[in-house]
Amino acid sequence: MSKFKLLPNQGDTLDPRGLLSRYILALGLILLLIVSSHLAAVSTVSNIKRSNEVISESANQKARVARIQSFAEMAAKLRVEASSDRINAEINELERVHKMLVATARHSTALREPYLQGGRGPALDPVMRKFIADARIVAALETRSEDAQAALQRIRIASNRILPAALQEANEAHQHDAKNHSNDLTAVQNVTFVLALLVLLVEAVFIFIPAHYAVRRAIDQLSAKTQNLSDAHQQVEQRNEELEQLRATAEHDSLHDSLTGLANRRSFEREIERLSAEAHETGGSVTVLHIDLDRFKEINDALGHAAGDYVLRHVGDVLRDTAAGDDFVARIGGDEFVIVRSGQRDRRELEAVATRVIELLSQPIRYHGELCQFGASVGIGVGIACESGSSIDPSRLIANADIALYRAKEMGRGRFEFFSETLRREVEEYKTLSDELAMALRREEFFPVYQPQFDAVTGRICGVEALARWRHPERGEVSPGVFIPIAERLRYMGLIDQAIFEKSIEDLETWDTLGLDVPTLSLNISSARLRDPNLAAFLTSNAHPQGRLVFEVVETMFSDRFDDSARHALDLFEELDVKVEIDDFGTGHASLLSLLSLNPSRLKIARELVAPLPHSPSHMKLVAAICEIASSLGIAVTAEGVETEEQRELLTKLGCDRFQGFLFARPMPAEAFVELVSKTNGTQALSA
Repeated sequence: MSKFKLLPNQGDTLDPRGLLSRYILALGLILLLIVSSHLAAVSTVSNIKRSNEVISESANQKARVARIQSFAEMAAKLRVEASSDRINAEINELERVHKMLVATARHSTALREPYLQGGRGPALDPVMRKFIADARIVAALETRSEDAQAALQRIRIASNRILPAALQEANEAHQHDAKNHSNDLTAVQNVTFVLALLVLLVEAVFIFIPAHYAVRRAIDQLSAKTQNLSDAHQQVEQRNEELEQLRATAEHDSLHDSLTGLANRRSFEREIERLSAEAHETGGSVTVLHIDLDRFKEINDALGHAAGDYVLRHVGDVLRDTAAGDDFVARIGGDEFVIVRSGQRDRRELEAVATRVIELLSQPIRYHGELCQFGASVGIGVGIACESGSSIDPSRLIANADIALYRAKEMGRGRFEFFSETLRREVEEYKTLSDELAMALRREEFFPVYQPQFDAVTGRICGVEALARWRHPERGEVSPGVFIPIAERLRYMGLIDQAIFEKSIEDLETWDTLGLDVPTLSLNISSARLRDPNLAAFLTSNAHPQGRLVFEVVETMFSDRFDDSARHALDLFEELDVKVEIDDFGTGHASLLSLLSLNPSRLKIARELVAPLPHSPSHMKLVAAICEIASSLGIAVTAEGVETEEQRELLTKLGCDRFQGFLFARPMPAEAFVELVSKTNGTQALSA
C-alpha cells in the first residue's frame, strides 16, 4: 500500500484525477456541514416558534376561563338561557387549546407533572376537563335547574381558586421547557460549529494545502509553457507581418504594371467599375482615352526588347505628367495605355488632352544613341449617367474607346477619334461581315470573275486577270472594296487567294480544252499568301500552266516589308516559271534598284495615273518616264483603268503594250469570257 503524502515533492507531477477526488470529498463535507447547520437552524427556529405559541396559548387559557365564568354569571343574574354562540365558542376554543397543550405535555417530562400528575396543586388536565363539562351544562340547561346551579357553583370555585394556580404552574412549566429546548439546540449548534472548524482544518491540511502546492506547481509549468507559447506567438506574429507585407506587395503587384509602375488592366477594370457607380449616383460622366503606340513593333524588331521597355517607361512618364491630378492612368496591354477621367468634361478639353498626348509621344527619343521614332493614336469613349436612372456600362464604355481607337488607326494613325453610334454601327457591320466571311470560305462562296487584257498592237486578248468576288446568299454579290480590307485584317486573304487560284486554273484548263487562246492568267497574291510557308508545297503539288501564270504583287509590298520569306517566294516563282507583275506601279515607293533586284516581267501602271490622262501634263511625263525605264530594263508595261479612246491612243504612243479597262471590257464570269475570246480573237477588234 502506497504511503499517503501530505505535500507533493518538487518533482511530482500534478495528478488531475487525484486532485479532482480531493476536491469532490471537500465539497461533500462542506455540503454536509451546510445541510446540518441549516437543519439545526430550522429546528431551533421551529422549536422556539412552537414554544412561544404554546406559552401564548397557555397564558390565554386564564382569560378564556375568566370569560366563561363571566358569561355563566351573567346568565344566572338575568335568568335566561345561557346557550349563546359566544359562550359555546369560548368553551370550544378552551377545550381545543387544552387538548393541544395536553398532547404537548405527554411528550415532555417537564410538562407531564403539572398537566397529568399534579405538582404544587392538583393536575391541570382533570380539573380543566371538569370545568369544561360544567360550562357546557350551564350553557345547555335553564339557569333555574339545580344541575345548572351546581355547575355554576363549581365553575366559580375552579375559576377563582383551582384553575389560576394550576394554569400558572403549567405556564411556568412551559417556559422552563422552552428554555431547555433552546439550551439543547444551542449546544447542538456549538457542536456543529466546532465540527465545521475541525472539518475545515482537516480539509485545509489534507486537501487544500496539497492542492494549492500542486496547482501552484502546475501554474509554474503552465507559465513556462505559456512563455514558450508567447515566444512562438511572437514568432508567428512576426511571420504574419512578413506574410502581410508579402500579401500587400503581391496585391500591389497584381494591380500595377511592373515595368512602368502604372496601374494594370485589372486595376483599370476595378477603377472603371467604381467611377461608373459613382457617376450613376451623381449623374456625372466617365471618359476613357485609349492610347495605342504607332510603330512600336518596329522599335522592338530593330533595337530589341530593352529599347521597347525603355520606350514604354518613357510613355508611362509622359502620360503620368500629362494627366490631371484626379485622372487614372494605366497600362492595359503591350503598348496600350488608358487615361480615365471622371466628372463632366468639355469635348474641347478632351481634344486638347488627346492632342497633347499625341504631340508628346510623337517626339523622338534616344536609346543608347539610337533614335526611337514612334507615335500614338487615341480613341475616346465618353459615358454619361443620369440621376433619373440611366447608368454607365463599364464594359461597353471600354469597348467604345476601343472602337474609336480602331477608327483612329484606320484613318492614318497619329490622330484621335471620338466614339459615335455611327461608328458603332460600322463596327457591328464589320463584325457581322467578318463572321460571314469565315462562313463564306467554308461554303466556297468566293469565285473568280475575269477582266481581259488586250494587246496594244493587235487588239487581241493577250491575257486575263482573275478577280475575287463574294456571292453572299442574302446580300448578293459583295464588293471587293468591302470584303478585302476585312479579309486582310483577319488574315483570310491567303485562303481567298488559294480559292481563286484553284477555280481559275480549272477555268483555264477548260478554256484550253475548248481551244481558246488565252496566253496568260494573272492572279493577285496578297502579302500574307506570299509569306505563307505552305505556298511552295501548294504550287509544287498543283499543276499549273508553265509560263502562262502571272502573280500580281502590289508595289508597296516591296517598299514596305520585303523580307526573306517574300524573297524566297519570288525565287520559287522563277524556278516554277511563274511570272511576277508589279501591280499599281507608281503609287508606292519602289526604287529603281528594287526593279533590278526583283526583275519583274511586267509593270502595271495604276489607274490613279491613267485617269488624269491626257489632261495632266505632269501625269503624262510620269507615265512616259515609267514606260521609258521599263523599256530600258526589258520590262513590259500594262495600263489598267483605261476608259477612253484618248487614254488608249496616248498610252500607245508612250509605250504601253497591253491595256485593261472598261473601254474594252468589264470583269465578267467565265461563260461570258469564253464568248468574248471566241469573238475577239477571231476578228480584228482593235486597229493596229
